[in-house]
Amino acid sequence: MLHLASLAAAALFVGAASAQDTRSTKVYGVVANYTDTRSFPGGPEKLQRILRTARSFHAEGSGGAHDLVAEVHPVLLQLPQARPPGKCQRPDAAALSAALRDAGIDLSGLHALVLVVPPSAQGCPGGLQTVFRHVESDGAARRVPLALAWSLTERYVTHEIVHTYGVGHANSLVCRKVTLAADCRTREYGNAWDLMGHDGGGLRMISAPIRAFLGWTQPMVHEAGRATYTIGAATKAGGLPTAVEVRLPPAGGDAVKVQMPLALWIEYRAAFGFDRRMASTRGGGFPGGAMVNLTGSWRHGTGDRARTIACPRTAPCLLDMTPSTPTFGDAALAVGQTWTDPFTGTRITVDGRTDTTLTVTVTSP
Repeated sequence: MLHLASLAAAALFVGAASAQDTRSTKVYGVVANYTDTRSFPGGPEKLQRILRTARSFHAEGSGGAHDLVAEVHPVLLQLPQARPPGKCQRPDAAALSAALRDAGIDLSGLHALVLVVPPSAQGCPGGLQTVFRHVESDGAARRVPLALAWSLTERYVTHEIVHTYGVGHANSLVCRKVTLAADCRTREYGNAWDLMGHDGGGLRMISAPIRAFLGWTQPMVHEAGRATYTIGAATKAGGLPTAVEVRLPPAGGDAVKVQMPLALWIEYRAAFGFDRRMASTRGGGFPGGAMVNLTGSWRHGTGDRARTIACPRTAPCLLDMTPSTPTFGDAALAVGQTWTDPFTGTRITVDGRTDTTLTVTVTSP
């Protein structure tokens, strides 16, 4: 999945990070052909079903606070161009605008256009999010967020819609057989347990830092001392908060020069709703313990070898709590286990769980 999200697209999602009341996002879905290709059989009807699922995904992840309102063009849209050459090429913006105008499609008042088209000549997986320049029938130009998918599937279409909110990919932190160190590296798409990561299966819920950015969850915040927290499962909260944000105290020195404040995000990804596949995935998944993501950034090394490790809230990094194995399939911090952050000495202990709740104790210096 290519990600070409722009500031213009993110800006149209005003107030996403802080809004706590119910809100709506309005999108319009189109399935299109090129002049030399056949599109997806039953495309408009299938896209309508996919967008209904995407609406349910928004509702479940936000506890009903975010409604996705979608309308789908009832017939296949014919684009006045041949299939683009090369790999992962978008439709020509002028050709797309012309087809939209000819079909009488009005893009005013929309958050995004959701477009599904056949892949370009050399193929392409997934999709991309970008902004295209649409020229109206009166000659006025508008920049429209575009969630484009080359695959008519729930996962890819919903993934690209979420990108239009200014969200990046769900990554992981690879640290040479330890959970966290100064010289880690980020792996894009590395959190396969998150819709915004890479996984060949269906939808999984978005991880806590991204849900908080979208206003879907309000985490409990831990800044100092020792405290015990009980959180609800991300997809079956039962009225409980679904995350703890542990704000780490400043860490400095030659190895770690913090550039963006660091935080650990603890959540419980039990096998309910869109997370029902958690329990059946090879490696055990997260129903038995805590998922922990890191946000923030730091600079490591000096001179020509200096580099920045960045895990913003919109693209957090999953930590592997079982780093002795080569997979993130068993990355949960299990019940009874304690992990200590090597930068600050902050400790996380998973005290216990039920089917729908997880209890953790956090101790900060």
